[in-house]
Amino acid sequence: MKYMAFIRIKNVILTLSALAISFTQYAQQPCGKNHAEQQLLQQNPSAKPIIESAQKELEDFTQSYISSRATSNNKIVIPVVFHVVHQNGSENISEAQIKDAMRQINEDFSKSNADLANVIPAFESRIGDANFEFRLARKDPNGNSTNGIDRIVSSATNVGDQTAKINQWPPQKYLNIWTVANINFGAAAYALLPSVAAGNPSQDGIVSEHTYVGTIGTAAGGDGHTLPHEIGHFFNLEHPWGQSNNPGQTQNCGDDDSVQDTPNTIGTFGSCNTTQVSCGSLDNVQNIMDYSNCPVMFTEGQIDRMRAAANSGVAGRNNLWSQQNLNATGVGQLYSADFSAENATICLGDSLRLLDGSEYDPTSWNWNLTGSLQSSSNNQNPVVYYPEIGVYDVLLTSFQNGNQKSELKDGFVMVNNPVGVSMPYTEDFEDVTETPNIKWYTSDNNSNFGFELDENNGKQGGACLKMANYSNSNNKTYRLISETIDLSVYDQFDIDFEVAYAMLNGSSGQDRLKVYISNDCGETWNEVFNEIGPFIQSTSGVNGAFTPSNSNEWRTLSIDNLSAPLNSNNARIKFEFEAEGNNNLYIDNINITGDWGDTPSLVYPFNGQTKLPSDFTFQWQPTGESITEYEFQYADNISFNSPVSVSKQKISVDPDNADTEYDVTGLDPNGTYFWRVRYVTNGNPGPWSDVWEFTISETGVGFEESLKEKFHFTVFPNPSESKFNVRLLNDENRPVEFTIYSMTGQRVYYSKQNLSSGENIVQLNVDQLTGGVYMLETAIGSERITERIVIR
Repeated sequence: MKYMAFIRIKNVILTLSALAISFTQYAQQPCGKNHAEQQLLQQNPSAKPIIESAQKELEDFTQSYISSRATSNNKIVIPVVFHVVHQNGSENISEAQIKDAMRQINEDFSKSNADLANVIPAFESRIGDANFEFRLARKDPNGNSTNGIDRIVSSATNVGDQTAKINQWPPQKYLNIWTVANINFGAAAYALLPSVAAGNPSQDGIVSEHTYVGTIGTAAGGDGHTLPHEIGHFFNLEHPWGQSNNPGQTQNCGDDDSVQDTPNTIGTFGSCNTTQVSCGSLDNVQNIMDYSNCPVMFTEGQIDRMRAAANSGVAGRNNLWSQQNLNATGVGQLYSADFSAENATICLGDSLRLLDGSEYDPTSWNWNLTGSLQSSSNNQNPVVYYPEIGVYDVLLTSFQNGNQKSELKDGFVMVNNPVGVSMPYTEDFEDVTETPNIKWYTSDNNSNFGFELDENNGKQGGACLKMANYSNSNNKTYRLISETIDLSVYDQFDIDFEVAYAMLNGSSGQDRLKVYISNDCGETWNEVFNEIGPFIQSTSGVNGAFTPSNSNEWRTLSIDNLSAPLNSNNARIKFEFEAEGNNNLYIDNINITGDWGDTPSLVYPFNGQTKLPSDFTFQWQPTGESITEYEFQYADNISFNSPVSVSKQKISVDPDNADTEYDVTGLDPNGTYFWRVRYVTNGNPGPWSDVWEFTISETGVGFEESLKEKFHFTVFPNPSESKFNVRLLNDENRPVEFTIYSMTGQRVYYSKQNLSSGENIVQLNVDQLTGGVYMLETAIGSERITERIVIR
């Protein structure tokens, strides 16, 4: 149940001693009990004897079930359908928000919600595990595929009473949940007990305001316990003080909820006094079925009562989880393979955990992990390490009883350098050929919607990125994440980017654009920009899909005066577009500028890096400051006693110049070294950079060199003016990919060639590239070799 402590508190109405309705109310405390009773009786006055009979039948069954201890804890799986009743406003909540609500429901009904840690010691031993699992239906009543979400355009969303229960799916087969904009008698959500549903089957299910569904989207900031509270009613739970709608009343001590281990209480109303004693014993104010603002637990007695209702035929609750029904609703067998990751944009040296999301109940898994060290895994949730920068595909095949399903996600993992590209930063997308790529990561695209490359409609008529959104009914969040960027050279910095966006005439959908910065390679994010459509539009509204026709239909958006702690050397930028089906958005010309700091930023070798070769090149970032030289040192001790010290005259801010690198040879195998750099201005040195540590491999040959030996890999001539020859020994007939990147990480050349087994010499024609230093990446199967090349 969600609470807004400053004004809103939950309340519940019981109709005919069995109808449970929980609602928020303001200080004047309007009561909806009479309204609800009258509505039900007016609609179906003949239901009263049916309800009373069903109530007795269920209570007798419950007591028999509990007393016989026929309480096996086998998993009970419940198919769920969300009916999103809306008028194209914010109440048309996203699939992500619904899935978040399902997450919270399943945590509450499996004793795994994180806030159980807050339960006071007196009730820790009473926490119950329902072992219920709620699954979004995968087949509708006609047997067609579904995602378990039924979107309905109707003005009933603003009423939220029984008339909002549109297009009910058979209640003995599905738990129906309707989400609405408003419940007109003051409720946040309401549900029917099984006995009332037996007399009113067409009204069986739960209605909730959208702001109480989950913990994200329109419910951001809430605790997500509203729907678990209502599901408690759906499975025959009362409130801890009994059947009245008036918590806090002394007479409630004489009532009861028919649960042995919930202490008698007068009830709690919007507070969280965990020392409250209202009926001679300590109250369980943290109970999900109470009206406190800290509901986190069910008791074991409540679990027994809910499981009894699930085993009873009253209102068809026992049919919901029959194997026949689970198969009919698509949740009883392997339906699809799917997966996610805790963080799919990582830095070299980090690992990531892949998370199986296959539906439902796979028994084994096979992961194809292109580019990773292990290349494959049979673990359900493997931890994966990638030794080289790149963008990698992931393929999962899930198995169950001879059935198998597969899911391939192209470019699902993005691995970047732990020190990002140098400043100042400019992105005009002219050298981007596809998404995702090594510079821009997208993984949320679906069907024809999401971030994609547009080669012709940029501000200057060239390339840009398009957020395809016109006619999008998915109400989904789409993400675009940058490569790592080294902002540590700036004390303060600004981000400017250009957008083209026109709102769709007649649409009430409010698309939203957010911008985030990560200072830890994408593990966590800090919001720096957040605006809805009217505040980002760059031209007047249109009647169809928007495509900018000239530069006047663009505008510049600025995010200024950003500083620590955002200015890390492995920062990322994320554009997040919350789609509500309005129109397309275009992004071009991203620029980052700032005030240079007085301390250099180191690039390579990375801090803590191991297994380096004895010969390599140190690299650090250039600066825009008016310095005259860089002073570089490395030593075999952190005190820098007897260091190797070198001065390099500053050339420019171009990272491809030789002033920000130093070639070293002959370092000791298995030796540990330390290095640092500082600026010097007319003979006056500034402060040293951070000190980074690295270790040479035991043989003096690094990982790259081992691969080069394995494939007899060489590049010649190097340097070259226009052509490079790549010699390699291919161990089988297969394609080999050659990609050249600039020193800022931009892909400037790509070639894929089918090579035969044995020795091959491939000629790469690069006469279209300007002189400078580049990185050649050669992909041979799942292994990658990187070679520094120089074009004269």
